Amino acid sequence: EDDAWKAGLQRQFQTVLLDESQDSSPIQWQFIELLLHPDNQNLFAVGDPGQSIFGFNGASPEILTGMVDGWRGAVPALYKLEDNYRSLERVVTYANRIQSTMTDTVPLHMQFKRPSDPTPGKIILLQGVHGRDIAEAIAETIHHDNRLKTGPFKYKDNAILVRSSSQVRDIETSLVRLRI
Repeated sequence: EDDAWKAGLQRQFQTVLLDESQDSSPIQWQFIELLLHPDNQNLFAVGDPGQSIFGFNGASPEILTGMVDGWRGAVPALYKLEDNYRSLERVVTYANRIQSTMTDTVPLHMQFKRPSDPTPGKIILLQGVHGRDIAEAIAETIHHDNRLKTGPFKYKDNAILVRSSSQVRDIETSLVRLRI
């Protein structure tokens, strides 16, 4: 509300970099816009609307997708990072299939760039109503694979990667229930 303070702030910042912009809330976005004079279009936003994980905290990935259509009258340069060097080819193919069905995101088609792996693994789609349903399916799969007569997987040879720490409790409970 202090116009003099606001003008001084806007003179101080000629360019703003907003990293992980898909996780910005409307209030954070208002603050970012406040930093730049209304005539200043020097905003560099980095993010992926498909990776927004802070909706529970007010994140609005629509802010980033809206910028693609223009911000302050400017059509932004859009650089898509589509070369994937980390994931196996099957994972990239599967991710592209999922991404092609997403409607509220910037279209993306990843290119597989990792050297071939002689043991590509497998992709299993698990569905459940609650997080604990998925956790139980994970634990039961590990338990079953440990009991195979041919080529069993030892418990210590499994890793479970989670997107959010909120998933850990259900997974731990399911593993303990099966004495894993």
